[in-house]
Amino acid sequence: MDDNDLSKPFKVQFVGEPAVDHGGPSREFFSLINQHMQRSMLYGSTFRHNVISLQKEEFMKCGQLAAKGLLQGSAGPKCFGKTVTDYILYGNVQCLDPTLDEVPPGEMKDSMERLDGIQDAEEFKSEASFNSDFRFSHGYTKPFVTIEDKDEFIKAIALHAIIYTSLPELNQFIDGLKTCGILDLVRSNPEQFRAVFQYGKSILTAGLLDDIFHPLLSPEGSNKRAKEERIVFNFNQMLENVEKGKVVEELSETEVTINLSHILMFATGASEIPAIGLIPRPSIRFDHNTREERKLSVSTCANILTLPVSEKMASLESFQKEFMFCMLNSPGFGNV
Repeated sequence: MDDNDLSKPFKVQFVGEPAVDHGGPSREFFSLINQHMQRSMLYGSTFRHNVISLQKEEFMKCGQLAAKGLLQGSAGPKCFGKTVTDYILYGNVQCLDPTLDEVPPGEMKDSMERLDGIQDAEEFKSEASFNSDFRFSHGYTKPFVTIEDKDEFIKAIALHAIIYTSLPELNQFIDGLKTCGILDLVRSNPEQFRAVFQYGKSILTAGLLDDIFHPLLSPEGSNKRAKEERIVFNFNQMLENVEKGKVVEELSETEVTINLSHILMFATGASEIPAIGLIPRPSIRFDHNTREERKLSVSTCANILTLPVSEKMASLESFQKEFMFCMLNSPGFGNV
């Protein structure tokens, strides 16, 4: 990617999915990019140290894509721990307050957790001073470590494990965030951007999706309106069943418990609500000019879910079966 590429909006088209990209394919693309970064470049809640990737400036590219994603409706990486996020937001090591919870798993973390649990002063001094050689490679070089040093010692080791071990990777990622002025925007409004970078289990609920999807109903009192309201009711009931974990389907001979992220991804191309919301607002439209065998359809570009109005869709059981069939057979299902 060169600067000219980065100054323009990305247009995304998946193979086998002809469509004009008005937002849906881009959201799906950036969602997949974020998932790839989390799976292949992170160790715990920070970057994995990787000299080869540094030389190829892959962390820079991740930062550039994160910046572009925020401009095009991505929810953001949402994969870093609090300490790493604080460094991204403020750029100052002095303001960090790391904890052992964020240290990547391993023998060193196990040792530090044992030391943290020691209350006896002599036992702590013996273990920390003579049986914790890793402290020297982590930058804590006092010849003796006493119980009075405990908080400082733990914080120093945690800071090294979380930040200094992968500082070149972090700084390269942050340089990538300068794309289109995103880093300046982030650091002028740091707390507003915390949820974009910091890991936090985003909770989708049936009620939230119900509010997000706006049904475009026929005039009140019409015959069409009554049929549409029945289908909307079935849609809402299906969402509640999914939220409760009651919907289990078979995919490639494996049982999959459907979740609300699957439904959001199917209808909009986003597996969670982006930082700027879903634009345009997702809507439900109704196709009255349809035969019984007509399937429902989605436009992730325009965030439109089109539901056929038929006897089949009037029953909750058949509605849910039809919806799941279409979703599980859609291109790319299972990447969420």
